[in-house]
Amino acid sequence: MVRFFYKEKDKVNAKILKDVKFPLILDLYDMCTPELQQKLLPARDAFKEEEDRKVETMRASKTSDEIAVTSEPSKSEKIKKAAPFSFSNDPGSNNSGYYELQGVITHKGRSSNSGHYVAWVRVKGNHWAMCDDDE
Repeated sequence: MVRFFYKEKDKVNAKILKDVKFPLILDLYDMCTPELQQKLLPARDAFKEEEDRKVETMRASKTSDEIAVTSEPSKSEKIKKAAPFSFSNDPGSNNSGYYELQGVITHKGRSSNSGHYVAWVRVKGNHWAMCDDDE
C-alpha cells in the first residue's frame, strides 16, 4: 500500500496521514473464481461450524451477570486434530480464502526519503511484538 504522494508544488514526496483501517481476518472468497470458490466451501463450512460452536458454548455458560470467556483452549480442544490449511494436491495453498494478519510495517517521519520503519509482528494470539532497531 502506497502511503506517500508527490507534492508538485513543493517537489517532494509527502506522507499520507489519513488513518487506514483493515480487518485482522481478510476474506478473499469473493475475489476467487467460481471454480475455486467451490473448492473453498468445505473448509469455510468447517470454520463456520467451529465459530457457531464457540458462540453456543458462550451462550450455555452465560450466567445472570457475565459470560465466561477463556483464551486458553480446553483439553478436548487441544486433543482435536487440526484441519489442514492447504489443498492436499497443492502444499502451501490456502483452502479457505481466509488470511489472518501476521504483521504490519509502520513509518515514523514525514518524508519518504527519511524516517524510520517499525515492524509489528503477531507473536501469539493477540500479542504483538514491536521490532524497532532505534529502541
